[in-house]
Amino acid sequence: MELGPIILIVIADVLIVVTLPVQFRFFYVLCVKNTRELDSTYRLLSTHLTAFNIIVAVIYCLELELASHGAFPAFFKVCIVMALINTFHLLIGMNRFTAIAMPTAQHL
Repeated sequence: MELGPIILIVIADVLIVVTLPVQFRFFYVLCVKNTRELDSTYRLLSTHLTAFNIIVAVIYCLELELASHGAFPAFFKVCIVMALINTFHLLIGMNRFTAIAMPTAQHL
């Protein structure tokens, strides 16, 4: 049995579990506290990214972790395909964001 994948899974689990309370706190501060001194675009982007991080962490802890250990074999295959599709959409979104945020730096 290889130790590499096991070590990576343990590291991912620790990082997700340790940073989840920080993500909740950051989301709370952005939504509830008076953060009007921040640029509204930055605050909105940070709020959306933090909410996305929380959703991904919860899905990982409740579904993907169990599926990776064989609890839902068919579900795990679907999750891998969905992860690839989402990665592709993320790359497209990052390209579009940079085109809007830095229009003069785009290469044609």
